[in-house]
Amino acid sequence: MVACADLDCDALGWLGLGRHEAHVMANAGGVVTDDALADLVSARRVLGVSRIVIVQHHPCALLSPGEPAGWPLDPMDRLRASLLRLVQVPLFLPAHAIRGVLGGAGGLALVGPPA
Repeated sequence: MVACADLDCDALGWLGLGRHEAHVMANAGGVVTDDALADLVSARRVLGVSRIVIVQHHPCALLSPGEPAGWPLDPMDRLRASLLRLVQVPLFLPAHAIRGVLGGAGGLALVGPPA
């Protein structure tokens, strides 16, 4: 799981998971950056990770508008951009094993991988 490090992002709780039930990598915004992508490839290879969930939320106190540079401003588009990065690298995961979750005041939205 790649999740936002903001304390308002309750990634495990939103997914009904407890401590030690998922490998969690936290960064600003839960965005799949180059560093996060490299870590995911390693986690797949070394730890045998078989599913990936990207957890982001809005509003996010760790991201200013336009951050990360070059990423979409719209929260749902930013989540979709992170999912797209995952299907474009050789993780050898089937598309159904990659999901995104966007949390916020309106509840949770589950997003599948791009077709």
